[in-house]
Amino acid sequence: MLESSIDARSFRLVDEWATPCFDKLSRLDWKDGFAFEVEGVRIGVRVNDPNICDEFRNRLPAMAKPTSAAEFDCVFSIIRGQPSSDRRIRNHHLLYCNHTRLFRSETFDDLFQPFSSALALVVASLAKRRVFVHAGAVAWNGWAIILPGPSMAGKSTLVAAGADYLSDEFAIIDADGLVHPYAKPISLRHGGGTAQTDHPIEAFGGRCRDRPVPLGLVLMCHFDSEAVWRPMALTPGQGLLALLANTPSSRISPHDVVPVLSSAVTRATLFSSARAEADAVAGQILQMTDTQGGSHA
Repeated sequence: MLESSIDARSFRLVDEWATPCFDKLSRLDWKDGFAFEVEGVRIGVRVNDPNICDEFRNRLPAMAKPTSAAEFDCVFSIIRGQPSSDRRIRNHHLLYCNHTRLFRSETFDDLFQPFSSALALVVASLAKRRVFVHAGAVAWNGWAIILPGPSMAGKSTLVAAGADYLSDEFAIIDADGLVHPYAKPISLRHGGGTAQTDHPIEAFGGRCRDRPVPLGLVLMCHFDSEAVWRPMALTPGQGLLALLANTPSSRISPHDVVPVLSSAVTRATLFSSARAEADAVAGQILQMTDTQGGSHA
């Protein structure tokens, strides 16, 4: 578990993100906090109840490292509502990212998923050394397969199909075209709703890969219950546009993102297809990597 408790009352944002509303929030009575860095992004978490710090430390990505910085790219502020003897008073639990209230609930545990999702998006948007593409990612026979797409694209089922697990949220690509692990449990939706449940990769008989692998296959999929699996090759330009559409940092720092992704797509095989149930095509996706992965390398 990451340990880095610091004086939460001293938290400051870098000038680029500081606002008067954040300064006002900072004047509340913060009891505890901790600070860490992920991919060069400095993040602080402060709480009004020291008993809840560990609940959020335990939800940090494996790559998080403690930092002694007091100035951050992002600060999460978490307020635990206090119980009241008056049943007419609803005490809400609150989650803020910088000065923006992200979530409010009468159930404290409801804050965990929004915190994890917001943290991942902040890192993906501001990472300074690598590019985060919203995608599922697995490794198969020494090559990475990435499946870009929105949350409802079914990639969580695809990445649990049997290859080594890299991520079900972000494919992290560096300037050498390597895809790095982003270790976290696989999140699955049930019953057609939006609520997610986390499952360890071991629950699917899978295993996590702890080292990067070269990008071999980019597969753009969308779900259609009547679809016939018919992969169509994409040009590098089409592949680049598809990745950019799923890259949170592309609007913030396109001058850093475009060269990395341009290089990656010229080395990989690129396909697009509609698909029916993920289980029906998982084996075919892996077979595509056997015959196509890395053909441009």
